[in-house]
Amino acid sequence: MSNSSNQKIKQNLLLEIVIFLLLQISIFIIFIIVNFSLQGFEDNLFPFFMMFGLFIFIVLYSLARLYSFWKKPSQSKHFIFKLLHRNSIMCIMLFFWFIYINLFYVWLIKTPNVTVKLCGSATLGEKFAPHFIEAIAFDHGANKIKKSDNKDKNNITIDANFSNNKDKKDNPFQGLVRFIVNYGGTNDGIEKLKQNKCDIALASEDVDIEKNDFDRVLLGQDTIAIIVNDNKNKTLHNFDSQKIKSILENQQDNNKDEQWQVFCREKSGTTDTIIKKLELQDKGASFLNNCSKVTTNKEMWDKVTTTNKDGKPSIGYLSYSFLVDKYSSDRKKYLTTIDNQKPVDLLSNYFKYTDKLDDKLDDIYFTNNKYKLNRELSFYTHRVFNSTQLNNINNIIDSIRKDAGFLGQKILKSEGFVSVSLDGITANQNPKDEKDKQYKLETMEKIYKEIIRKRNKPIYTQDFLEGYTTIKDQKDLDEWLSTQNNNTEFVLIGHASSVGSPTYNLGLSSLRAQYIGDILLKKDYKNVKLYAFGNEYNSEETKGPRVEIYDLKEIDKIYKEINSATNQ
Repeated sequence: MSNSSNQKIKQNLLLEIVIFLLLQISIFIIFIIVNFSLQGFEDNLFPFFMMFGLFIFIVLYSLARLYSFWKKPSQSKHFIFKLLHRNSIMCIMLFFWFIYINLFYVWLIKTPNVTVKLCGSATLGEKFAPHFIEAIAFDHGANKIKKSDNKDKNNITIDANFSNNKDKKDNPFQGLVRFIVNYGGTNDGIEKLKQNKCDIALASEDVDIEKNDFDRVLLGQDTIAIIVNDNKNKTLHNFDSQKIKSILENQQDNNKDEQWQVFCREKSGTTDTIIKKLELQDKGASFLNNCSKVTTNKEMWDKVTTTNKDGKPSIGYLSYSFLVDKYSSDRKKYLTTIDNQKPVDLLSNYFKYTDKLDDKLDDIYFTNNKYKLNRELSFYTHRVFNSTQLNNINNIIDSIRKDAGFLGQKILKSEGFVSVSLDGITANQNPKDEKDKQYKLETMEKIYKEIIRKRNKPIYTQDFLEGYTTIKDQKDLDEWLSTQNNNTEFVLIGHASSVGSPTYNLGLSSLRAQYIGDILLKKDYKNVKLYAFGNEYNSEETKGPRVEIYDLKEIDKIYKEINSATNQ
């Protein structure tokens, strides 16, 4: 074959290969654009790498054949060279087009209709959120649920399949709904919510909702346990808070016997609570610079309980809920008390009469209000939804918020947290001290109805933000209290809005009354009666989350009037 013929064959072959590669590159770029526009790469790496691998194979195969025939164009009679001829190459391209289309179709039908992203607290993300999401999915009719846990990335993906109902307005759960739980810490979750990178932030500390324009749903309460591994001391540890503070701040250098291995978690609401409640210096700078970092509560437990290097004791902290499933011997060995206060009290110890309680209730506890490291657990969402996804994601987020008030309470208790509802159940028990008798709840309800009928006003009303059981600024309350006599006996009645289940709202109103009651007790008001009515008494004149304060003398007067009218 002449040189001119060989040259022409090379030119044609080169042109065909270039066209072939350009077409394949175009297909791959189109796939990338579609993939990114639907969900973004972070949730779809598998189909991305699958297509990328196929593309690389095609390129290498084509280049290998091109090199072979470039060296010996005279072998053009061979079958493989004919396949690369202008007519045959179109068949090859159509074949690969067919593969691409089928792979893309298989991937597309697995693309979720909606993706809901939850991010934030490791305490909630590790234990509560996955079980809560699964329960919500089953409750809304999911016929299949698949969960995958990527612990390296602190990420859990839950795919829930729902049948496609005709009436989509009433049921936002349609087709495949994907829930992604990322537990990188409370601060990380709040930042992602601000940047619209997630739909719901999980938080184990308070967040300024006014500054960030967030809505809050109070889930429950938790307490942070300090755990210690000290072979020299086999008994239950009891430290005062100043001792723990000095250990965490690494101020034990002068005494070799007192040197500790300190473990901590960065970007964590749990860590923030430790820093705030123990008042660590420079916002915990020394503590965070010198501690050994861990990522999760589980890792914290594993590190502290297995690390005792050179005989040095080790110390760390985690949510008490992670100790609920541990053997009691392990809790006794590693758990500490702070200032002689245990993190929790058993429910059976709270009731005056325990013989009527179900035995299963003995392991249910509530937080010890005197313990130093208590905190609240919450959901945060945007007040105005900013998600760019399908519209019904807003309805799904609303469903999650509503379910947190009932279904979420069950999950919380099962995971070892203290639910808001549980506090509602225990709030109105009769006091143990017979000298401190107060009106029964049924009697107080009659009195309150009479107060409403007469349009009597409380002597002070403290308003609360929706979902909150604390107030940020008590300046007005302090100013009012400065005008009151310390011998005054107060009656506090907590209320909630109509958002959430009755049991949930009862718990919220109870926590609010307890919060104001604690403020009064600290100011030496010795006799304070607490009641909680949830959202039972909401009218145009009296509505919203609040605590009403009454003088006990006024309550006694109304009670006598009711009795007098009944006896006539």
